[in-house]
Amino acid sequence: MHISSEKHSDHRPDIADDVLPLCESQLFAGLDSTRLVELGDLATLSTVERGALVYGPFDTPDVVRVVAQGTVRLVSADADGRQLTLAIIDRGSVFGEGALLGESAGGVFAEAIEHCRIYSIPADRLRAMIQREPGVGVNLLLSVGSRLRRMQELSHELAYWSVHRRLAHQICLLAERYGHPTLSGDVMVARVFTHAELADMVGATRQSVSECIGTLMRLGILERRRRRIVVRDRPALAAFGMER
Repeated sequence: MHISSEKHSDHRPDIADDVLPLCESQLFAGLDSTRLVELGDLATLSTVERGALVYGPFDTPDVVRVVAQGTVRLVSADADGRQLTLAIIDRGSVFGEGALLGESAGGVFAEAIEHCRIYSIPADRLRAMIQREPGVGVNLLLSVGSRLRRMQELSHELAYWSVHRRLAHQICLLAERYGHPTLSGDVMVARVFTHAELADMVGATRQSVSECIGTLMRLGILERRRRRIVVRDRPALAAFGMER
């Protein structure tokens, strides 16, 4: 498989550039260079444009996917079209693990939220590799377990937390994941998230999210710079909405 790829500072001289995103995946941590090259030969790389589906809610995928570039969101939608973002998948992260068990998407769809390049690895070939490399199976369990814990947390938040508290908590998580310190000592979320995207993450309407962010900005807890969220008071953000 020959794929042109950007250079990265963590380049390993024994690994071709086209396999580097697989090296970064926690799923394949611990594999030696030979196995990683083998994995690269098994994988196909496709491009998915922003807003396009990687797979639909009723598909039965026969491949496991790894993000090589861009970001994918896993989404559940109800009959009225209301959406809830279950997970955000970045470079090096795996999704569609249910293909290893022959499961359908279970009503969840995957959508590219920016231009993406995505590896697809045949599930049967990956199962064979797991038999030879049990560590990959352990990594898979850890990955699935982490995602299940987050979904359980999300269910609890939807049931018991106000929109204000859910949104404040989500912004804290985004700041931890994508945040960069500014010269003024604040934390800027490096990625742009629209109010509609935030609403889908917390199970709220766009209007309620916009009103809540307006309140946070008036209180001096948040700021907007170049369309990005800036956290000015992390403790106040973490406590916001807890009394509601």
